[in-house]
Amino acid sequence: MAQQPVAFARNPAAAAGAAALLDYTTKEGQTLYKEATTPLTNKFDGELMNLKLFLNQVCNKAAQFSWLPTLMFTINGEQKNLCEHNGEISRQEVQTAATTYLAANDQNAQQCDQIINCLHQSLTPEAYSKVANEKQTYTIRVGNEDIYDGVCFLKAIIDIAYTNTRSSTADIQYNLSSLDTYMVTLKDSDIVAFHRYVKDNINKLAAAGESTNDLLVNLFKAYRSVKDKAFLTWVASKKSNWLEGTLQLATNGTALMELAEGFYKDSIATGEWLKLTNEEEKIITLEAQLCEATMQ
Repeated sequence: MAQQPVAFARNPAAAAGAAALLDYTTKEGQTLYKEATTPLTNKFDGELMNLKLFLNQVCNKAAQFSWLPTLMFTINGEQKNLCEHNGEISRQEVQTAATTYLAANDQNAQQCDQIINCLHQSLTPEAYSKVANEKQTYTIRVGNEDIYDGVCFLKAIIDIAYTNTRSSTADIQYNLSSLDTYMVTLKDSDIVAFHRYVKDNINKLAAAGESTNDLLVNLFKAYRSVKDKAFLTWVASKKSNWLEGTLQLATNGTALMELAEGFYKDSIATGEWLKLTNEEEKIITLEAQLCEATMQ
């Protein structure tokens, strides 16, 4: 008997097709459910600083088990993923979508159950207790039944991390306006560590659907706190060129940070970073000699 051609599927969850119900009476269906509901590798503690890692894990698992369509929302005519654009998708929009697919008893309804059972096990006890207090936000009334929805539960987790969102984003905006203060705290004016801090704050703002308009100004201000004199001269030149319009820099700071990091890495490689000038070395030597003579 000739074998039937195999239909392409990126993973077992997608093999049945987007509209097909998963058959949980079969061994295959039960195995799929068990694997889909296993916890994520790293449990989420509810802290905003760890939200990005948590959502990346959710997104990866969503791709593996075909949850992505359930996590997509149309915002201003564009399809957006809740994991990546959570600040732009309201709780009401998530609840409205859940009411529709839960009433339809379709594959989305099955997947939302997978999602919530996976997420239940992917929170620390402290984070879970906070989300449990918001049960009304992820409980959807369908007919005479109250159903816990997985996508609404995910939104509740995100909202908990952004408790008092205005306060959280205000703190991040303050961090970005005080980059010069942070630079002073870094050992040996570590530009790579500094940029890591800047990008982390920018990503947190983006996750909340916000941005900063003064990043270039704040970066230049922070670079003036660097202890390397050659770097200070270089930065002054770049700022002058930028103000004159001869150097074009993207407002997101990426190009400027790449240039600064390149200077830093080259200086580290050649041993020039924080290297004393001949004049400074002479002064230090004279001070040491004076101190020694005074002690005698």
